[in-house]
Order: sequence, then C-alpha cells, then structure tokens
Amino acid sequence: MKIYDKKKLVYGIMSLLLGLTLLTLGFLKGFDVKRIILCVLMLVIGIGELFISINKEAAKKEHLEESDERNRLISLTSTSKAFHIAKNINFVLMLFFLIVGAKQEVQLIMGVGMGFAFSFSVMMFTDIFSSIYYEKHM
Repeated sequence: MKIYDKKKLVYGIMSLLLGLTLLTLGFLKGFDVKRIILCVLMLVIGIGELFISINKEAAKKEHLEESDERNRLISLTSTSKAFHIAKNINFVLMLFFLIVGAKQEVQLIMGVGMGFAFSFSVMMFTDIFSSIYYEKHM
C-alpha cells in the first residue's frame, strides 16, 4: 500500500481518532443526538480522507482540483471577503458594546467592547502588514 497524499493521510487518521474517541465517550457517558452526528461525521470524513490518500487516481484528481486556477481564485476571493465581513461585524459589535456599556455604566459590558476593540485592532494590523508584505513581494 503506497501513500500518495501524506497530508490527507494525517487528516484521515486524526478524524478517525476523533470519531473513535467520541464513540468511546458515547459508550461511557451515553449518547445524545449531537454526539452521534459528530461521531458518524468524523468517521466518514476520516475514511474518505484515508481512501483519497492511498488511491492514486483520487489523489491525482484532488491535487488537480486544488491547483486549478479558478478554484484558487474562488478560495482567495471568498477568504478575503469573509475577512472583511468579519472585520466589519467586529467593528459594529465593538461600538455597540462600548456605547451600551457607557450608557448603562456597566464595566463588564465595556470590557466585552474592549475585547472586540482589541480583536478589531489585530485585524486592522494584520490587514495592513499583509498588504505591505504582498506589495513588496509581488
């Protein structure tokens, strides 16, 4: 048995281990709907990833799909758009919690707002530094 995609093999083994751990915990603590769904999902994903890692044709097809220019453009565009949406939502939540905390004079709500302010500033600096990096290297 030859391994054609080591990354898929590692993901498959980790997914299988997580699924088996959930199955074991289900027998020890009892099953509920969420645990059953997650267990089945992790086992199926693990088996699928293992199949792709040892099947030459499937690994080649998967690699071609990953390296396709259109798929890469879609992935980069969606990731960029998701980041900008998350940044805008973070800004709105920051303003909301800071204004409500100041009006109600509740420090806990203002602390939540400060947490959003910190994560917003990290997002802004990440955006600025990655733009500078890619402007220099492209």
